[in-house]
Amino acid sequence: MRGIVMKAKHLVLFVLCFILMVTGCGKKAPALTDEGTLTVTVAVPVAKAIDYPITRVVATLSGSGASPAAQEKAPSGDQVTFTFPNVPSGTWTVTLNAYDANGSNSFQAQGIATIKPKLTTNLSLTFKPRLASFRANLDTSPLVTEGYKTSC
Repeated sequence: MRGIVMKAKHLVLFVLCFILMVTGCGKKAPALTDEGTLTVTVAVPVAKAIDYPITRVVATLSGSGASPAAQEKAPSGDQVTFTFPNVPSGTWTVTLNAYDANGSNSFQAQGIATIKPKLTTNLSLTFKPRLASFRANLDTSPLVTEGYKTSC
């Protein structure tokens, strides 16, 4: 009887060792990456063509359900290049903002990039002047006292 119990214990130990060997003690096999790299290039407006030269460019990457990632660079020539490594595959929106020394955001560029696993996606954008808006409060009371009608 004792021999049968010993054989049963050995069989149980063998089965447990086999299960641990097959499952890897809970370690998962490395997952295949579904990430790629995004490279964004933008031409910097020439200082002669604008009032104040661009001193910094901010690139923001957003989309695919992830929190936005941002990078900032000072231009050192006629273009700026940003590289975003390890970007999950999917569709992403890239927004570039150019600022002058006064902190004014005078140029903006935006584009869409589709990231594919293990590949580098190149995106080339062009800055466009940002449209300015303003609000003015005009006092028309002097006109009314002179007999003019005012309407808005």
